[in-house]
Amino acid sequence: MSPLLSLPLELRDKILGFVILSTIVAPPESPNNADDRERLKDTKYYGWSAGCRVLYQKDTQFQGIPTLAINRQLRRETLDIMSLMQLPSLRFYKLDVMIVEERTLWPTWLYIPTTTSRVEEVRSTFRIMGAAGGRRSGYDGGDGGPPVIVWAFFNLLERFLQVGPVSRQNKPHDKPIKIRHIILDVLTPNVPADMIGPNIRQNRLRRLRKQSGINYLKNPRTVLAFIMEYLGFLEGSPGGEIASVAYEKLGKITFMVDGVMVREFIATKW
Repeated sequence: MSPLLSLPLELRDKILGFVILSTIVAPPESPNNADDRERLKDTKYYGWSAGCRVLYQKDTQFQGIPTLAINRQLRRETLDIMSLMQLPSLRFYKLDVMIVEERTLWPTWLYIPTTTSRVEEVRSTFRIMGAAGGRRSGYDGGDGGPPVIVWAFFNLLERFLQVGPVSRQNKPHDKPIKIRHIILDVLTPNVPADMIGPNIRQNRLRRLRKQSGINYLKNPRTVLAFIMEYLGFLEGSPGGEIASVAYEKLGKITFMVDGVMVREFIATKW
């Protein structure tokens, strides 16, 4: 018998509550720990992995809620406590993505109660952290291809669908992930409003920055429109061919700005 089961139920419930809360990670305040991150090429990609700029966590900070895997009684009691705490279901994941200086994505998994190959919902927030400055922006056009940062967004989606929310893989993964619902929520940067650029395309923003001398941050609506366009979630968009490989593994995608829905896309019927 697990030693935990020998404790009084009230005490055990308190312990289970602490265990559950310990699996919820706070998003990083800023992108200042590059040593703890790495680029990953440990699985097969359909997109251009050489140009990908995603810095993944070297080690996942948690491995789910351990009391779900000990025995049936602790699993049931853990689920009961989760229900009382009004936490989402086991198949609900939460992801934070920092878009760093318009060039690199820094994803951080905040909530993974347990790993599964059929995920109900992935709620991902995208935070705009800095502007390109004097360097070339990842949103600028490529040499006959899409802007370079497109491959970062696609790599993030594609890798999750292949291996899930894990760090470096040492062996081939044969259980592709399916997701019923993805929520992409781009947040307005926490800076003075006059530091955020208007909702205009990248070439016009580049000219505005040069003319005004102000290094405006990208408008969150511009970022969301970019994701929808280049990942193929708009009719006739250039990214349709790129993203089609993912459609069969997705149910619905909801696009939001600051928690307000902008558009919804039905990929497949589950």
